[in-house]
This record gives sequence, structure tokens and C-alpha cells, in this order.
Amino acid sequence: MMEPTPEAVQEELVLVSQELAALPGAREDAEVDLNEEPPDLAAEVRSAVECVVTDYLTPAIADLETAALYRPSRKSGRQEKREA
Repeated sequence: MMEPTPEAVQEELVLVSQELAALPGAREDAEVDLNEEPPDLAAEVRSAVECVVTDYLTPAIADLETAALYRPSRKSGRQEKREA
């Protein structure tokens, strides 16, 4: 079984977040008014998913893409062997 790619995981979390936003009672506002009722479960889960995507997955994907593009310099490796 293949492991999901970081992009696939991020897309799945975005879809879950969108589904939660579509649930009845889901709130669009992110601000909390202390006089209002506490946010419902869908809003809390959606907020948590959005935070994970923004704070962790997006930077992790960028770091992995950068690491995938890394190519060590061949010149320095050959030069060290010649100097030894």
C-alpha cells in the first residue's frame, strides 16, 4: 500500500474543513465574543484543521520540496578525494 503524499494529506484536510464548514450551525467568524455561546463542535474541528494545514502542513510541504530539489555539489566531493 502506497503512503499518501503530503499534498494528498493536505488536500484531504482541506476537504474535511470544507465539509465541516457546510454543516448546519457552522460559524464563519473566527472571533470569539464572550457574550455568545461557545463555538459548536464543527467550528472547533474546522478551526483546528485550518491551523494544522497553515501552521504545519504547508511549511512541511515547502521544506520537503526544497529538500527534494537539493543536489550535493559533485565538485567538492571529487576535490576532497583528490586532496587526500
